[in-house]
Amino acid sequence: IVSRHIAALGGAAAFKAIASMRVTGRMEIAGTGLGGNFEALAARPNRILLRATVPAVGVIESGYNGTVGWSLNPLAGPEILSGRQLDEAAEDAWFDATLYEANHVKSVETIARAAFDGRATFKVKVVFTSGREAVQYFDIETGLQAGSEVERATPQGIVPTTNIMRGYRAFGRVQQPTTLVQQA
Repeated sequence: IVSRHIAALGGAAAFKAIASMRVTGRMEIAGTGLGGNFEALAARPNRILLRATVPAVGVIESGYNGTVGWSLNPLAGPEILSGRQLDEAAEDAWFDATLYEANHVKSVETIARAAFDGRATFKVKVVFTSGREAVQYFDIETGLQAGSEVERATPQGIVPTTNIMRGYRAFGRVQQPTTLVQQA
């Protein structure tokens, strides 16, 4: 299932040829009327910067530079991440995470076939080398990842989170989702 996903993305070699990515778009927080512009910058091997500019709130930023994880939020103030939040930031920043390499992933186990986001998928349990677990869904028709279910550490505690990936499109030699939905 993972090998088919990597091939559907364009192959490991095509993905490894990318040194950095910049993603821009629009984000909306459902039910709040809040939204704004979004930018994500990622670079090998494990650097990431996420920035959202929300009118009436300001610039919300988080990142990981290979060692330090941080968050700047006008509503909550600045924060240096530690513990589980830092571990999750480091995993999120791992550029080649989508390739499921052995230095990052301890095990991958197919659990079942399941409906996810209106699609027939393979439900897969992934255990990362950190010990953190995730349930990931891979579209049976396309082979591409349809989404995931994880528990995320936040200042308010552990939050179950569902991530949905839709609208894959070619960017150069690699397929990437054009819509990401996060439900927490």
